[in-house]
Amino acid sequence: MRRIRTLGQLGLVAGLAMSALATSAAQASPPEYGQCVPEKHGTFLTGACTISSLKPHKGTFEWVAGAPPSCVPQKKGNYLNSTCTLPSVKPHKGKYERAPGPGFTSTATGVTFGEAPALGGSVTCAGYSDVGEITGTQTATAQLTYTGCEAYLPAWHAYLSCTTAGQPTDTIRSPVLDTILLAPSYPQVLTEFVSSSGTGGISVEFECTGYVDGTYQDALVQVSGEVAGVTTGDIHTMSATNAVTFEAGIGQQGLLTGVFGGPMIYDTVYEAHRTTTFASGVEIRP
Repeated sequence: MRRIRTLGQLGLVAGLAMSALATSAAQASPPEYGQCVPEKHGTFLTGACTISSLKPHKGTFEWVAGAPPSCVPQKKGNYLNSTCTLPSVKPHKGKYERAPGPGFTSTATGVTFGEAPALGGSVTCAGYSDVGEITGTQTATAQLTYTGCEAYLPAWHAYLSCTTAGQPTDTIRSPVLDTILLAPSYPQVLTEFVSSSGTGGISVEFECTGYVDGTYQDALVQVSGEVAGVTTGDIHTMSATNAVTFEAGIGQQGLLTGVFGGPMIYDTVYEAHRTTTFASGVEIRP
C-alpha cells in the first residue's frame, strides 16, 4: 500500500482538532463559566446577575464562578457530607443533596474539514457528538466523535473512508481535548479546542483508505493546532444550552493537517455548528 501525500492537505479532520488550552493568558478580564443562584442578602437583583443592588447584600441572587456543583447544601437532604458520598441513615436527615453537576453533551451540523493549499481533497462527516464537563472558571474537557466520514479527491473523482484506529468504519474520534473560553473583544466570547498537550499535540488522528484510479491507497492523517468558535446563547444569561459556530472568517482558525511521514503540513479550515446541552444551567460572563 502506498500513502497519498496530498491527503495531508485536507483541511480535513482538522475540525477534529477541536479543543483548547489557554491561548491568551494575557487577558485582563477573562470570561468565566458560572451560575446565578438565588440567595438571601445577595449582590444582584436579577436572575442573570447583571444588575447589582444599590446597597450591599440587598439583592436576591449571587454569582458563583466555576463548574456547576455535583453536591449542594440542602435541608432534609439525603447525604451527610459535602461530596455526597456518605448517605444519611434515615431518608431526608442529611444536610446535602446531589446536583446535576458540570457535565454536557453536544451535537453538530454542517461539519466540514475544509480545503488547504495544494489540497488533494476534503473530508466531510455526516454526524457529530461530544461528551464533556466544565472543569474550571474558563476550562472544560470534551471527547469528540464524528460519524459517516469520507474524503473526496476531486482530481480522481474518488472517495476514501476515514476512520480512527479502533473505531467503527467511517468514525473519527478524538482523545479528550481541552477547551478554554476566550474574549478577543467584549462582549464576544469564543470557545477554543486544543490537544491536552497544547497546540503542538495531536488533536485527532485517522486513516483514510480506498481505491484511487484502481489502486488501493491509504493515508494516516494527523491534526494539531487549535480552533475557536463564536459562542452564543448563554452570554449574560442562565441557560441549559449554548451554540458554538466555527466558520472561515470568524472566531480563530489555527488547525494544521499533515500525513504521517510526509514532509509538509497545511492550514486547515474547520466548519461546524455545534449545540451543547448542559446538565445544569450555565452562564458565561465576558
